[in-house]
Amino acid sequence: MAKPKFYLKSVSNEQSTSERLIFLSFSYNGHRFKFSTGLKVNPDDWNEQSQKIREKASYGLAKARTANDLLRKMANAVEVIHLESLSKGIILSTLELRQEMENQFRKESSSTGRTLSDFIEVFIQLRSESPSYQVQSIKVYRTVKGKVASFIKMKGKKSLEFKDVSLEFWEQFRDFLFGQNLSENTIHKNLTTLKTIINSAREKDEWREVAEGAYVFSSVKKLGIAKEPVAKVYLTVEELELLNDLELANERLVRVRDLFLLGANTGLRFSDFTRIHPDNFQELDGVRVLAIDTLKTGEKVIIPINDMVEEVLNRNEGEAPKGISNQKMNQYLKELGQLAGFDAPLLITKKIGGVKVTTRYQKYELLSTHTARRSFATNAFKAGLPPIAIMKLTGHRTESAFMRYIQISKEENAVLLSSNDFFKRGKLRLVK
Repeated sequence: MAKPKFYLKSVSNEQSTSERLIFLSFSYNGHRFKFSTGLKVNPDDWNEQSQKIREKASYGLAKARTANDLLRKMANAVEVIHLESLSKGIILSTLELRQEMENQFRKESSSTGRTLSDFIEVFIQLRSESPSYQVQSIKVYRTVKGKVASFIKMKGKKSLEFKDVSLEFWEQFRDFLFGQNLSENTIHKNLTTLKTIINSAREKDEWREVAEGAYVFSSVKKLGIAKEPVAKVYLTVEELELLNDLELANERLVRVRDLFLLGANTGLRFSDFTRIHPDNFQELDGVRVLAIDTLKTGEKVIIPINDMVEEVLNRNEGEAPKGISNQKMNQYLKELGQLAGFDAPLLITKKIGGVKVTTRYQKYELLSTHTARRSFATNAFKAGLPPIAIMKLTGHRTESAFMRYIQISKEENAVLLSSNDFFKRGKLRLVK
């Protein structure tokens, strides 16, 4: 059986000589468990071979012995908890194992590792281990962690205490983000995510008392930051047909094209249309449908299959194309869009560093995997399907969230409404 190990938290080269957190690592039954010990040590005082703190004057002899005793207790505890659960026929999840360890050691480690900087690391670990959170969300958390670390370094500090999170802190952190020439929406995301992290600490028994010292506002609008509506593109039915008929010699682009068309004709997210399996196709009352439990929300959606989806399946021997990474697909989609001639000029204005900046793009430059889902929702809406019916297909739970996907310009809206009977009645009679 694998033994528990200890390691120092990895940091940038610039921070290589500063104190680092000591983590416990334990692999069992296909799980890998990581746990912050709450102890910090300078790399020069850490013996990597014995995985102990060196007992020398620079760290403090008594302090090193106490810390090493705690490490030994933690290593023993994680093995005992695991073996006791196995004796009962139970394999604990990493979340359950973490709870057991926190129940035993949160008091012993309460004097160290209780800063907001420490909790951000704990927060990311917990959500990384949970199937409820997507990879993209974890990336956002890590980005915020990096921004906070850069801000702390600028202030000449080693960590951020909960009690130091005051209104003045939020204003200074906002200005720091402005200084990095970030968009208004990116700044908004960083601030609201940090707020989420602090609120998460307040919900945990072992962190609540110290986390209550942080000031958290009800809305980032108090900091003068408002989320801007973002102009996003979609492909019309005609453009999707052009893409479907496009002669491509490159197998990589064929695969990306077919994956995108699946998304654009089913409304599925990237995480779902890249894992479609033959078992997802069924027949209901003679109608061929695709039934799948969505990864993000767990909600089951049942979507009628149209001719374009059938063509994609026929090109791939009756199956969906093999998935690809989001990053690579976004890159190849721009190449594909350029080949298809999606080069209409678009002007997009947004705030960068607090200043409005207008940038000129060609349509293909704005294509992404999410354009597929947006195209489905917009084209279905333009075809006259009721929003509530489309939401049953996309899995949206609120109409406000769904309507953000509808990307119809004022010009398209006018043409669309012109076919309505209201605009064909001739002159309206005045009622006397």
